[in-house]
Amino acid sequence: PKEPGVDDDLSDQWFEGYVKPALSSAYTFASSSELYGKVSVVGERTYGSVPAEFGEDVSSFGPEDLFIGWRSGESIERLGENALDFVVGRTQYRLGHGFLLFDGAAEGGTRGGYWSNARKAFAFAAIGRFKPGAHMIESFYLDKDELEENESDSRLWGANYEYAIGESTTLGVTYMRWFADPEMQPGRDGLNVFNIRAYTAPLPDMPDLSFEFEYASERNGEALDSNAWTLQGAY
Repeated sequence: PKEPGVDDDLSDQWFEGYVKPALSSAYTFASSSELYGKVSVVGERTYGSVPAEFGEDVSSFGPEDLFIGWRSGESIERLGENALDFVVGRTQYRLGHGFLLFDGAAEGGTRGGYWSNARKAFAFAAIGRFKPGAHMIESFYLDKDELEENESDSRLWGANYEYAIGESTTLGVTYMRWFADPEMQPGRDGLNVFNIRAYTAPLPDMPDLSFEFEYASERNGEALDSNAWTLQGAY
């Protein structure tokens, strides 16, 4: 328990389960451009035999993915395959390796499934992507799928640029502007976020040796002023 009051180890009294059926489809036009979409739902339940003040059996059933998109295929030959890609609806979005944006849905509470975390899609997303050659430019609007009891109306729009150096190195920079209920999230409403990142596997003979760096700055007047970074080396 996060709060005091229970001395017992309740970890073996907690059980979760979920089902997540999905159906996806795509239609290719004569020009090679493609219309695509996906529908999925999640039913999940937490069988919590912990004391009532810390949780009870809870379950939920509702939509997860529900989006439609279009990508250009090879219809714009001089720009490369799928140089244009647009998608709108309930869908997932990950920025870089997920340091700042990855999971668009909240779990636990009245939904259940806190640890299994079956939901990932934002309640609404509109994403436009332009990818000529080694460059990628994205613009996105995201509305988080929050728990009903913790709804803060959190949403954002952003612009992202990435440059790929060969197949092993990517540099990126992103700006985001956040909005939220000022009564619930005064630091988030009006928040400006700046992000830079670099991912690389510099040795062709050792592709499993990789490094990454990411830095984020959050600024919102007197309400919030914070910085974060991550550095990783892996083999």
